[in-house]
Amino acid sequence: MNYQMTYHGTSPACCTTRSLCTSSKEVSILPFTKNGIAYTEANLTASVKAENNRCKDIPKLERLIEKSWICYTEKNPTLVNKLKFRLHTAEDDEENGVTHLHLGLTNCKEHLGTNCLLFPHDLRQLQTLGVLNNCDRRSYFAQWLGVGALILTPEKKYIFLRRSCECCEMRPLLDRASGCPDPEKVRLEPGECDLAKATSEDLVHEIFASVLRGITHEVGIPGDAIEDIEFLGLTFCKIKGERPTAEFHVKTPWPTQKIIWNYMNRRHKLCYNSCNIIFTSEEEVRNTPLNHSMFFKGLAPCGKGAILLLREQIRQLKEVERERARGPKV
Repeated sequence: MNYQMTYHGTSPACCTTRSLCTSSKEVSILPFTKNGIAYTEANLTASVKAENNRCKDIPKLERLIEKSWICYTEKNPTLVNKLKFRLHTAEDDEENGVTHLHLGLTNCKEHLGTNCLLFPHDLRQLQTLGVLNNCDRRSYFAQWLGVGALILTPEKKYIFLRRSCECCEMRPLLDRASGCPDPEKVRLEPGECDLAKATSEDLVHEIFASVLRGITHEVGIPGDAIEDIEFLGLTFCKIKGERPTAEFHVKTPWPTQKIIWNYMNRRHKLCYNSCNIIFTSEEEVRNTPLNHSMFFKGLAPCGKGAILLLREQIRQLKEVERERARGPKV
């Protein structure tokens, strides 16, 4: 099903409308490919402002977030309330092929207390309050911006990970390598007032750098063995309050056996996030009908979204080829 939607925060007038596609009850996608050409670092700009932070005008909700954090830290004392970027707006300039990401700041505590609410009716209630109070159903959610990567090997296989019981989310599903950009990498600290010191170039570079870190930390492939980084678009995980993730497609020259050997050594930083590495053929990922694929059914929502974005890119490329075959219009 396709429908028109503007991805915006509290200022809808600043955004253009782009077709957001939903193919399951779990995930929606927002493609950023034009005529099959994915965006690169040069096609993105970004800014971070306090006005893009989560709305905090419901005292009861803020108290519940504090209580939920206490519960989480009692169960897992290693949890740290790290600063994260919040995606407020994706503003698209299709004519010039540029997308501007309007960012705010959030943290792990807000994420666990809003996007990770256990019951669907709680998520819906929070979305309804956002619409009623701010004309934005995401305004009370942390909307922590993550990144994910589909990694293609020289043998034309994509890499997926089986989430372990130690991973905080999506266990025991299959997923692509993932991570998140770090505000502290662009000199932003908790309680930071001067957000303007984080330039657009710094922010975009950190988003792309976080893709390499995520792959290194979760799979064990070093950043210098990653090539052809392309930004496919955004996914929105519906079962997590439409939490956004920027999805990328990358290639590695490392052969499959070397990747397996490195992964099995379990020396990478976040090796505990997964318990197995799985290689799936390019043909299955790109072409197998979704309703016939047991592999697809076993994927985490954002993993499904990443594949849907890739298939949208392929659809656009085929459409361009058909137009060329028809020849110029008379």
